[in-house]
Amino acid sequence: MTNYLGVEFAKIIRLKSLGMSMVLVIGALSVHGDLSFYDFIVLFFIGILINAVGFMLNDLIDIKRDSESSDFSERPLVKGILPTIFVRKLIVLFIVISLLSATLYFQNLFALLVLMIGSGFGILYDIYSKKIYGVDIFLAAAFALFCLFGMLTQTSRLFNFNIILLLLVFFQILYFNIIEGGLKDAYADSSTKAKTLAVKFGVGTIPEVRIPLKFRLVALGLEGIVFTLTISPFLLIPNIYQFEFWFISLVFIIANGVSYAITMFKMLNINIFQRDNLRFMIGAQELKRYLNYLGILSLIAGFLWPIILIGVPILWALVWMFLFKVLYHQPLPRTSKLL
Repeated sequence: MTNYLGVEFAKIIRLKSLGMSMVLVIGALSVHGDLSFYDFIVLFFIGILINAVGFMLNDLIDIKRDSESSDFSERPLVKGILPTIFVRKLIVLFIVISLLSATLYFQNLFALLVLMIGSGFGILYDIYSKKIYGVDIFLAAAFALFCLFGMLTQTSRLFNFNIILLLLVFFQILYFNIIEGGLKDAYADSSTKAKTLAVKFGVGTIPEVRIPLKFRLVALGLEGIVFTLTISPFLLIPNIYQFEFWFISLVFIIANGVSYAITMFKMLNINIFQRDNLRFMIGAQELKRYLNYLGILSLIAGFLWPIILIGVPILWALVWMFLFKVLYHQPLPRTSKLL
């Protein structure tokens, strides 16, 4: 039973994907292009706790809705394996640890305030995400504020590059939640009358896939903003060209943007609703979105830190897959199955 509960715990916090909890680190690196080892560890640790809280709170709030859809049958709370009181206590514990870590290590009250406001926005999103149209903006604001927290742990003065990165985080998360999340959950959201923008715009999957023009235009608009922000450092920051390998970074950013757009067009033109196929596309989009951050970060940090930030999530997943094989004699649960 203990082993089984360990597997369910890994599912509810999306353990395999927590290695991607780098938005705080990326924010900090965007200030000077470098970071101390201890700052990296603390920011990474806080990011892991924040993301775990978000996943648990979302599952806790949506437990009734999720139990009405076969798409979410593998979630631990739906199966009744993990007690809700345990999950509530865990959420409080993770929040307290993250705030204490930020307070004691960085000793920056303004940065702490930003972290608390960002956490508040994230909680508001989890509570109202299916109850009020347009609250996706809360989640986007939360991630932008988490990125800002990372910046403020290093400096109190922001530059144009930092502002561009904050806007990029905001609009990429907005695109992810409205477009990708809206498509993925279209069937469940429609059947439970959830108040999401995808439902509002008439996206449907039964008896056939329906993606109205206005929803496609919103996707194109958000993607256009993201791409513009990604290349804007080359247009607005003249000293960017002092970076020796700026051209390589530009080519990478454009190639990644084109690849991102291709996947988006595939998603917007699906004919048959296959949730597993959509999950795969969303996973590819998440990777490309992450690479987008690293591509723009390379302009100020060079290539060493982006390579490290690519390697850490891979190493994280490999270590946990090995431990699950040793401890539980089974593979680490696939995060995509829980989305």
